[in-house]
Amino acid sequence: MNQKTTGGHHARTGRFALCALAALSSLSLAACGGDSHHHRTETALSIDESTAPVAIDQTWSSLTTSPPLLAALIDATDPNYVVLNDCTDGGSQEQTLNDQNRVTSVFFDQCTQSYSFGSGPWFGQIIDGGLSFEYNENGDVSRIVAEQFSNELQLGDTNGRVDTADGVFELPEGTVSPLSYTANGTLTSFRNTAPSDPPNDIVLRFPGLSVIASATGDDDLLQVSGQLLIPGSDLPVELITEAPGIRVSPDSDCPIGGEITLEGAGSSYTSVLFNGADHITVTVNGVAQSERTCEQFLQWLAEPTANG
Repeated sequence: MNQKTTGGHHARTGRFALCALAALSSLSLAACGGDSHHHRTETALSIDESTAPVAIDQTWSSLTTSPPLLAALIDATDPNYVVLNDCTDGGSQEQTLNDQNRVTSVFFDQCTQSYSFGSGPWFGQIIDGGLSFEYNENGDVSRIVAEQFSNELQLGDTNGRVDTADGVFELPEGTVSPLSYTANGTLTSFRNTAPSDPPNDIVLRFPGLSVIASATGDDDLLQVSGQLLIPGSDLPVELITEAPGIRVSPDSDCPIGGEITLEGAGSSYTSVLFNGADHITVTVNGVAQSERTCEQFLQWLAEPTANG
């Protein structure tokens, strides 16, 4: 029997509290021979020397920031989620629980609260929209449906951020880390900081992207397939990795192994091959560029943004 509760819970704030997103890194895009790239629709992004770093940067941004943003949504399955002070500054929230006392849906209507930590800065929060959850036979989250969900956070006068989610996110392995997921929708994170800080706005739009993640020692392996929309064009690229996938190490800002391909309009494509964090080769439409170190690769990814 499902039961509804409204407020009345004293709770932790969960991962929606301010936290640092993963730093800009790079993604490996697998090199394939020209003949192996079939002709694709012209409604995709046309990949060339100017669009390749933008597409690669957006791909890596999606792989590094989607897991923490999804993990923050999963926090809402706790019946004591973010109702500390019970929307005392305005608005409301309503939960529906299952027989295991897990949240199957929660809807916020401008739920607002603020508080301070002793002599530290004040903390403010406004939550709006809805989240629904499904669970597998082990009681783990298997599906998230976000409906115009937003969580606005403010820490003191200068540090703040707004995270939003809309769409359907499947978790085939539950919430096991590293997180595997299929995304059809949008995830965003906008940071409001001091004017001197660099921008860190993230907009991720998925027509259908699948990431199968597994652990190997201290590293993660990411097998990626499906589509991702590229900002500035509203056009997709197709992502393809070969098994065992991209190897990501906590000791490096760049992947340390594997390859991935981004396919665009017609037969255009870009690929990146990682033979160690400081041995990175980008290929654009069959032309291999000079090998880069991790630092050089990240600088190359940042150039299109820096140049506007």
